[in-house]
Amino acid sequence: MKVGFAKIDLTPPIGLEMSGYGIYLNRMAEGVLDPLYARCIALESGGVRILLIALDLIALDVESGLVVREQLADEFGTTADRVFIAGTHTHSGPCAWTLRGWGDPDPEYMARLPGFFADAARAAVADLAPCTISAGAAAVEPIGHNRVGFRPEDIDTQVRVVRFDRRDGAILILNHACHAVTLGVNKEFSADYPGGVCRALEANSCRGLFFNGCCGDIDPKVNRV
Repeated sequence: MKVGFAKIDLTPPIGLEMSGYGIYLNRMAEGVLDPLYARCIALESGGVRILLIALDLIALDVESGLVVREQLADEFGTTADRVFIAGTHTHSGPCAWTLRGWGDPDPEYMARLPGFFADAARAAVADLAPCTISAGAAAVEPIGHNRVGFRPEDIDTQVRVVRFDRRDGAILILNHACHAVTLGVNKEFSADYPGGVCRALEANSCRGLFFNGCCGDIDPKVNRV
């Protein structure tokens, strides 16, 4: 198996509307706390190529995602069902989906987004190198709580990891289900805690991406009200 990794900065211009924390908030970004990225892991084995892309966005319209998947599949010699695109669900990013009350996407920025995805995929494919693969999970002290008060046992108590080891270091996929809302209702672009996780990997000489997973009504305890 071969694996490659890349990240591309997709931080939008100041002044775009942010999405999350409630409807009709009209939050316009006034600064950048930390950059937003499109991170891509490319996998190749036995002639099959897979692209995994994590975006520091709250969400992406299904229609937009389907178009991008088809475009990337055509360019990189794979099929759309082997192109996976997901948002980290940061509530401190731009509006990139169409849902009444949750912000208005900026047409110019939305037109640029597919290019960010493609650039990340090209760089990840160019980075492909042999690897070994392992996977595991570890119990963690719960950082989340059920925000609606029902079924408090429905929280994620594990961090799941897929690790690819190459001669030049490790590339990781991490997953933990919890809304990316540690910052509260702010007006600065940020990848929230998923971005912090990826920066911690880089500080330890690793590269990787974070998938939020099925966070449902799980909020971080620090955001409990």
